[in-house]
Amino acid sequence: MRFRNLAVTASLALFAIGCTPDSGSGSTVTTTSTATATSTTSTTTTSTTSSTTTTTIPSTGTINRQDRASVQSAYVNRLLPALAAPSGWTGNVATCNAGTTTTAHQTATLATVNFFREFVGLTPVTFNSTYSTKAQQAALMMQANNSLSHTPPSTWTCYSADGAAAAGSSNIALGTTNGPEAIRLYIADPGTNNTAAGHRRWILDPTRVTMGSGTTGNANALWVFGTTQALPSTPAVVAWPADGFFPVELEPQGRWSLSIPNANFSSATITVTDNLGTNYSITKHAVTNGYGQNTVVWQMNGLTYGNGQGDRTFTVTVSGITGWTSTSYSYSVKMFDAV
Repeated sequence: MRFRNLAVTASLALFAIGCTPDSGSGSTVTTTSTATATSTTSTTTTSTTSSTTTTTIPSTGTINRQDRASVQSAYVNRLLPALAAPSGWTGNVATCNAGTTTTAHQTATLATVNFFREFVGLTPVTFNSTYSTKAQQAALMMQANNSLSHTPPSTWTCYSADGAAAAGSSNIALGTTNGPEAIRLYIADPGTNNTAAGHRRWILDPTRVTMGSGTTGNANALWVFGTTQALPSTPAVVAWPADGFFPVELEPQGRWSLSIPNANFSSATITVTDNLGTNYSITKHAVTNGYGQNTVVWQMNGLTYGNGQGDRTFTVTVSGITGWTSTSYSYSVKMFDAV
């Protein structure tokens, strides 16, 4: 799938991002707005490689979502510096040189992925060098053709078999200035063609173990179909925004989601209220399985809350769940200004 939307920062230009569903071939839809992305689907496959290296970020401590100071510190001291990392890209589109980025930039990109995973209680992933090398070729192709595709034709400028393989295994973005910015865009997952929130779901999938990332001057490919692990027992659910304290700066423009493995959300209903007594109008998006775990996604209509408006607590209840241990799930999101 593909999207155009989202200004992650005020200085962002036109982007594109895309994600692949569980069939192994992604769909691409063009829309008009300020950012695009595509994600991929595939039958939950486990991929392995030999003679490769991994980029690993040491644990810097668990984010305690029930502790405001812990959440604020993680946002300010971990995420913001990563988002500012320059890519240092050495490639050249004119000569179809995919180049590389600096080690510090690749480390910051992985740190951004793992910040979001840790935020919802998931184990960190590592970057596999083989995946990242191929993803670098995919990012070059997206930039060279100023377009996104999970199945790029061999007639594309700077086409390569490795790049095409990565395109079909990755979230892809066009118009981003570095890898961490692309990761934040994938998590927000805005745009009318991304109502399944597939990019977000692949990054926040509990079974992911290895990924890879390639970044050029204005494109990124995040290989998400790496090695996997058995579904862990905790966390039982993954919500975005997550319960507990949550930086308003990460509020995804009203596109909220709840993932529960094997749950059936086809008849689910969602209610959201806040501490001011507002009962929000909700648009439940079509339930689309195949992007990581089963998920319900909804739009918070009329949500205008943002920076400088003080703390606000949102109480979410999802009812009518089948195929799970409970038919409903409730949680509270305590949004606050982190900076």
